[in-house]
Amino acid sequence: MEEMFFYPGCGLKSGAEGYYTSIRSVFAKLDVNVRELPDWNCCGAVYPLSTDNLIQRGAPIRNLVKARSQGAEVLYVACSMCYNVLKRAEQFAQTRQEEMKRVNELFEEYDDYSGGVEIRHISELLLERLQVVDILGTPQEKKVAPYYGCTLVRPAEFAVPPRILEDILKTVGYTTITFRNTDRCCGAYHSINRPDITRTRVTEILTDAVNEGTEALILSCPLCEYNLAAFNMVDLPILWLTQAVGLVLGVSDLGLEYNRSVIEPFTREASHHE
Repeated sequence: MEEMFFYPGCGLKSGAEGYYTSIRSVFAKLDVNVRELPDWNCCGAVYPLSTDNLIQRGAPIRNLVKARSQGAEVLYVACSMCYNVLKRAEQFAQTRQEEMKRVNELFEEYDDYSGGVEIRHISELLLERLQVVDILGTPQEKKVAPYYGCTLVRPAEFAVPPRILEDILKTVGYTTITFRNTDRCCGAYHSINRPDITRTRVTEILTDAVNEGTEALILSCPLCEYNLAAFNMVDLPILWLTQAVGLVLGVSDLGLEYNRSVIEPFTREASHHE
């Protein structure tokens, strides 16, 4: 059985439990053992731009240090924001050796870290496994739209492979819809102090998707899911990537009860039938 060394991040344990549950269930179906990084910590959620803030620098790098101490060469990340932060932190560790001397002082119990843990989004392994196993879905009438948001595709040098979400969904039989707001910011943390901004953004994103014929929006960012569900004025079903895949593969435990948006009858009609 293949092993996936996995960093869940905070969101998957508090608010995105459906994503966490479906990741474990779907990868088990694909014969992948999900090995969660022990004693992980919050990555900080947003990549720090200040070079002299050791705590902000140290938070994501500590996870890389822990992964290396466990023998991990690749660390898979599910949350889009965590993926972005850890991917950029790994580049920092490899290229900013002077600053890393100070960061490494925070982790005296470990050998100095200068990079070496590859950061990948779980979509990359998901597509690879779907392409080699004999449990692919049959073509469906269901039309879905991948929503990338900001941090899966920005900055470009840290982006996931182009159209990877479309490729995954097509592989299991969905028809994918392309809409112009697929990578537009949902409003992020403005939902706290300026909900009017987030409401406007979300309405534009979801209305655009519905106008293109989308029957469900598929994503991987806990913050995006929270905002899109909270300001969902068009009642568009919103599902995690692994939930959408799991429905077709006949996976029973997908954590659908945790979803914030109304997902029936989409989930019933998209489910695999023997």
